[in-house]
Amino acid sequence: MRYQECIPCSRRVGWIGLLASGIFAVAKFVVGYVAGSKALMVDSLYSTKDMFTSILIITGMKISQKPADKAHHYGHGKIEFLLSLAASIVFMGLTVFLFFHTLDILGEEEHNIPHGISIFVALIATLANYKLYRFTKCVDREIPSPMVQLLSHHTEADAFSSLIVGAGVAYEHFFPGIPMDTYIAIIECLHLFYLGLGTFIESIKGLMDSAMPEGQVQFAQRLAKQIEGVMGVYEIKSRRVGSHYFLNIVIGVDPNLTIQEARTVSETVEKKIKGLVGHVRDVKAEFRGVVV
Repeated sequence: MRYQECIPCSRRVGWIGLLASGIFAVAKFVVGYVAGSKALMVDSLYSTKDMFTSILIITGMKISQKPADKAHHYGHGKIEFLLSLAASIVFMGLTVFLFFHTLDILGEEEHNIPHGISIFVALIATLANYKLYRFTKCVDREIPSPMVQLLSHHTEADAFSSLIVGAGVAYEHFFPGIPMDTYIAIIECLHLFYLGLGTFIESIKGLMDSAMPEGQVQFAQRLAKQIEGVMGVYEIKSRRVGSHYFLNIVIGVDPNLTIQEARTVSETVEKKIKGLVGHVRDVKAEFRGVVV
């Protein structure tokens, strides 16, 4: 985390997301039901998804920030991936149900044009979710938590979805006869399923001990080579646990160094990588004598 002022934001992001998404989930569903907009009712599912994601952020961060113990040597960061996985499965199932329900509605002969108030609510939701997206994106850059990243992606999708809903209802008012509202609801269901599938895949990757991005690995290697006494880097292994990485690095040192001198070089490597490579929680450096 680069800036101290980011700390309060990281602690509030879940609560802000919960409040905003909760309000819009209820507002969209109620107005969509009263105004007869199926698309706005499905759009409320985006906000419901964001609301539950926010709850998972609050819960997940509280657990993941617990220190390592005898039973969890690498901490509790994987809880975030487990919660993401559970959320993705639930919402994909719910989306499939809504998809077929919307198809049934499309097959009905009578179609009523939604009330114009749904346009107003959709536009307000678009602006609010865009602001929320900018906020969550900023937090995600500083603490790349899978749950915060998920909320950021979904608030962006929510803003875009609400904009499309407003445009679709407006279209029906100007060009009645085409059930654009229902068509948009179907597209929203497909998009929600796509988002859920993406979350599912990323969660699986996180649970499978994914490695640090190659660019960061190369940066860590360059930093190690800059340390006086390091004659080469043999190996770097990394694993992601929640929003942080754990690194194991093997360096080559002069075989004429004493054990204490070689250990000092290793500790310097650990401190430099941990201090300059983003989102690294712990570094373990081993040394080997280089045969000249």
